[in-house]
Amino acid sequence: MKWLRYVLGILISIALLGYILYKVDLGILIDEISKINYYWLPLAVLVYLGGIWVRTTRWAVLMRPVKSYKTAQLYPIYIINYMANNILPFRVGDLYRAYFIGKKDGISKGATLVTVVIERIFDGLTMLVFLAVSLWFFPMSNPQIGIVSDPETSFTVEKAIRIGSYIFLGAILACYVVVLRKSWMVWIFEKLLPLVPIRLHERLREIFGNFYKGLDSLRGIREIILVILLSLATWLIEAFSYVIILWAFKFYGSYYVAISTLAMVNLAIIAIPSTGGFGPFESAIIWMTASFYRSVTNFTREVATAYALIVHFIGQWIPTTLLGVFYMWKERLSFKEVQKNV
Repeated sequence: MKWLRYVLGILISIALLGYILYKVDLGILIDEISKINYYWLPLAVLVYLGGIWVRTTRWAVLMRPVKSYKTAQLYPIYIINYMANNILPFRVGDLYRAYFIGKKDGISKGATLVTVVIERIFDGLTMLVFLAVSLWFFPMSNPQIGIVSDPETSFTVEKAIRIGSYIFLGAILACYVVVLRKSWMVWIFEKLLPLVPIRLHERLREIFGNFYKGLDSLRGIREIILVILLSLATWLIEAFSYVIILWAFKFYGSYYVAISTLAMVNLAIIAIPSTGGFGPFESAIIWMTASFYRSVTNFTREVATAYALIVHFIGQWIPTTLLGVFYMWKERLSFKEVQKNV
């Protein structure tokens, strides 16, 4: 049934992109794309790839209990992860990352996957913090800064952020309960183990051990603080790539617009399982820049759509996809092989 998730992801992307393009004047859209200052785009790409380097450094910190790595060793695997997420739905590139590094270095794929889950929790929490801070200091309903006043929409956004915060904070809390009360988890595990066939006991014990090996990165305060700081740095750098492309559109306004837009984009990608993020990515940018912050950016729907396509396709999708293909070739890795094992 793997084909079903691929078809579903493609259909979601086609439907959302079709709706987006239906709502704009294509002639004006093409004209807006042709008028941008393209010389800013290479810098935006370099900044974006630099953000991935910092993100890879964070993963290296989380991977220390499993195996010690330098950032340069993990960077190709991380780029391949991005490339897989670019062309496949449901962020299955995260699973590929665990498989590739497990195959390459003979380490536990389960323990690696736990570090990936921890990453996603910190990413989600960081996005919610960015949105919350932006709304706190620059609320939609504040006429002094010219943001569209819409109490109903403002309430909906703030409610969504609050619910999302509860989910991610709950996930963080659950992780710490599991980490700090390992004896409880061992007791529960041993009580449940007799309920499964004996032939599976050894395998389940191995999975249980690898699970805790992956969580060991959260045991030290120093490591936790470092992961938090690297999470903030990662996304602030990526937000700066959004700013640079805003410059290409001759908008030199506030940095918080880029930060809020970045946060909404990533939350939309998490919530909607499209292929490569196409659809949710563009929808989030258009809503943030042409509706939420319309009075700040002065972006029409056509300009916002052009900006969304440039950020996604030129600023992110093309460079990570091409680099990912290169690293796949260099590492002699194959998607076909992964498909049989993931």
